[in-house]
Amino acid sequence: MGPLAGIFSVLSQQKVVYGSSILVMPVDMPLVSALSLQRLLAFSQQTEQSCFFQSTWLPVCIYMNDTVKQQVRQFPDNYDRCSVRQFLLKIAASPLQPEDETQLTNCNSPEQWDAVLTRRTFAKTIVTIQVDPD
Repeated sequence: MGPLAGIFSVLSQQKVVYGSSILVMPVDMPLVSALSLQRLLAFSQQTEQSCFFQSTWLPVCIYMNDTVKQQVRQFPDNYDRCSVRQFLLKIAASPLQPEDETQLTNCNSPEQWDAVLTRRTFAKTIVTIQVDPD
């Protein structure tokens, strides 16, 4: 059933408070910064809306409201026809422009992991050069 089943499993818990924002972060996106995630959370809380980055459906911040609760209740009847994309469209989640598109890179293979490590090393080198003027 994929990531949507996991999301709905969390959202269906009684402990999830109406009016709270639930941040869903996939484990295969190691370059996403804390600042980007804070941006999703801040937008969701300020606007009382769910949101995601424009170029990908995850990570996502889901704002718990009646529409989300209704979709969660309907999920068992529609699980074979539902996707994260369809769910976000049904709850009118807002797309945000990412600060840095490369942060949203998936890492699911050894080759992708090597590319991520190379990118991170390169980024650290640039920061070191900028911080240390000598």
